[in-house]
Amino acid sequence: MVLRDAKTYKRRGFLSQCGLVAARVLLPDHFQASSDPEFHLHPHYREQTPLDAERLLIQPGRDGFANELKHEKMAAVFDEWSQGLRHSPVNTQALEGALSTQFQGGAWTAEKSRPLGRPSKFLDVRKVRFSEQPSLASEAFLADVRKSLGVFSNILTAEFQITQIDGFKTRVRYELVGTGADFYREHRIGEWSVDWEEGYRIVSWRMHDEVRSRSRQECFREVTTPMAHNSSREWTTGGHYWMVRAGLIFTGTAECRWEICMGADLMTSMCVSRRGYRTGSIEIAEMERLRT
Repeated sequence: MVLRDAKTYKRRGFLSQCGLVAARVLLPDHFQASSDPEFHLHPHYREQTPLDAERLLIQPGRDGFANELKHEKMAAVFDEWSQGLRHSPVNTQALEGALSTQFQGGAWTAEKSRPLGRPSKFLDVRKVRFSEQPSLASEAFLADVRKSLGVFSNILTAEFQITQIDGFKTRVRYELVGTGADFYREHRIGEWSVDWEEGYRIVSWRMHDEVRSRSRQECFREVTTPMAHNSSREWTTGGHYWMVRAGLIFTGTAECRWEICMGADLMTSMCVSRRGYRTGSIEIAEMERLRT
């Protein structure tokens, strides 16, 4: 019997195919490859490694840094609010349960606004100043938050980072990016001073200066994700492969660095530069633009 349309494999390819078939047949179903990008294997070893004890210290509160435990509980409030804002710009449910009965907050309505840079018909960048005196109770404060964020029809980014902790006094850096009926994108970046009580409820919220940028039409398009997705092979091949492609032959020992330059098709060229000293030699046999 003659098998038609049979593929011919080299030795390495044949062994690779045999390994894949054996894994498919012998491994249980729950060990099969998953389409979930968050799928991970967690092996358990018979003996402890030197890093196992150190990994336990990653969890907040397991080492000498007491502020890590505070940060985890405080950041949970802002993480929940961030998720709510991405569903609805006027969603303040996470804050409603985090404000103390003694809460006092600053107004979100700007007192002053001045342009930064030259005026443009495409982009408007302003520095916004608020009253730093907390004078609003919880209900009035939440209403002011909803009014300020109500100009967004959709919030794309809501990031809140606690950058400083001093007891129960914190400094929070925020970034908000969204779309609206009268603009294409609006970006707000600034800081708040947020004070907490021991039960991790907010008692004071003071506003600081904010930089607000608004574009009336599309002026930037993000292409990193599709480019990286289409060129995933280039990222997973490894640096040595691209050194060979570029014709770099290293002899002796040398202290150098190389980096891949992103271009129109992500992998267009390789830049090699030397720093420090070298005791061997680097022979560049061929440097040409890399095309995949």
